[in-house]
Amino acid sequence: MGKYNKRKVSQEIYEIRKKIEEEFYSHEFFSMNSEQAAELILKKLGTIHRIITGHEHIFKRQLNLDFPLFDMASFLQESLNEIFKGLILTYEKKERISNYKITVEEILDLMSIGYKISIFRTYEYFHSKDVVKVTINKKNRMDFNYVNDEVVKYNITYDVLFRDLEVYGNQKEIVKRNLNNIFDVLDFSHKQMFQINVDIDFGDFTLKDYIEFTTILNKIIIRGTYQFFIVANEYGFEKHKLSEWVKKIRKETYLSSKKIEKIITFLTFDFTDSHSDISLSYFVSVDGELMVLNTLFMMQRLDTNIIRLLNIKNKSKFDSEQKKLEEHQVCQIINNLDSRYLIERGKKAIPGVDLLVYSPFHNELHIIELKFKLPIDSAQEIIKLDQQNLKKALIQNKKAKFHIDENSVLSEYFGENFFNKKPNRIQYFTLTNYSIGIGTSTELPSSILLIDHYLRLMNTSIGNALVNDALSRNDKGMPRKFTKRFSKIALYDYQFIIPMHGAEFKNIREFIDEYHCY
Repeated sequence: MGKYNKRKVSQEIYEIRKKIEEEFYSHEFFSMNSEQAAELILKKLGTIHRIITGHEHIFKRQLNLDFPLFDMASFLQESLNEIFKGLILTYEKKERISNYKITVEEILDLMSIGYKISIFRTYEYFHSKDVVKVTINKKNRMDFNYVNDEVVKYNITYDVLFRDLEVYGNQKEIVKRNLNNIFDVLDFSHKQMFQINVDIDFGDFTLKDYIEFTTILNKIIIRGTYQFFIVANEYGFEKHKLSEWVKKIRKETYLSSKKIEKIITFLTFDFTDSHSDISLSYFVSVDGELMVLNTLFMMQRLDTNIIRLLNIKNKSKFDSEQKKLEEHQVCQIINNLDSRYLIERGKKAIPGVDLLVYSPFHNELHIIELKFKLPIDSAQEIIKLDQQNLKKALIQNKKAKFHIDENSVLSEYFGENFFNKKPNRIQYFTLTNYSIGIGTSTELPSSILLIDHYLRLMNTSIGNALVNDALSRNDKGMPRKFTKRFSKIALYDYQFIIPMHGAEFKNIREFIDEYHCY
């Protein structure tokens, strides 16, 4: 086998994607007036989601989506995102097409293709960043494989476990609170999203204002969604003029009409902006009215979406407010660690020393680099986390060893009572809040842990020993049996194969039953 020619393969992938997109955007749907097209698809979708709920297996089989990588929430978000990208690309002031009709089957087919294009584009980007290699055969089949497959399988399954545990923790809390009413459950789930105890400034409003706004909007949408009767093309969305939206929300909140209007404007999709993202912008302008698709709104991470939107709309403002989020992360660790540990903040001038955690009983010290990251969705954000944030963190861990005097570090940070006392062991590592990355910049075992995992380990009677064990092992002290399946995805005349890692964790029952998300 000859040397891998990345440049040639990249060009082939690019040409294939352009052909696929050209065929996708040639559909008559994209020749419509953009607002008319948006209204049409949002109206249909409200009913579609209600119909396919509970019949997902039939729906997947009919649309050729029956592959391991499929996820219903991702399908709705990513397919709509691709369709709305198409509406932006083809946007111009066009006349409305009278009597235009599109069937539910045609819309679902468009969404299916859009979803597959989204997956293909993700792995094309992964290829450009050396995350995967691709084999293309003469029968238009592309096989994607991870370059660093061993690290990827450990990292992905570790992240997925802790995200599942967060969901599990919320479900346990719902049972504990005896929430049987669907309205109470959805209201509780909404409140659980907002665990950030800092008030981010968005310019015309704050995070506190936004939480209040979405609390009321959530109630309006819940009331509209859980109706006993449904009418085709009239169900699953809310549509009002801006003044009516303001009046509707103002009736149930202390927020001023001006502030409500500012928040709605901030959250409105802009057909003229190529950076607009329908999964972040809940309102869509249609002939002077604003539509909200109930299903899309209710499946969003409302807490992080607004901060991601700030990053798109006002990067400099986002960078300044990001510091508040980092401070929240530090406070989260300090407030949730057991009182038997001594904790001090690091000195800003020293890389890799954000936090020091000392166990007097074991005479062991943790020197920690912290990396706060908003929940990541796009391929670009995944690579940025991997190849910038976490790569930098690991470098800073190494730098910290050269700046720390192990003979005097305890007295320097924890006082003269520790003069001439040297720790038995010092661990240099990174804690992060959301993901340890997919492993393009790390080797096994990696010196990165999730904050939730760290707190869970440290608050046991043998916390230090468990953390030491986790940092020294590929599986981070959580043995698992791996599975690897392949998603065969047909897209027009092409087929691409994507590997997918899963795992069955061993001896995990006790960990799950005692788990708390901090």
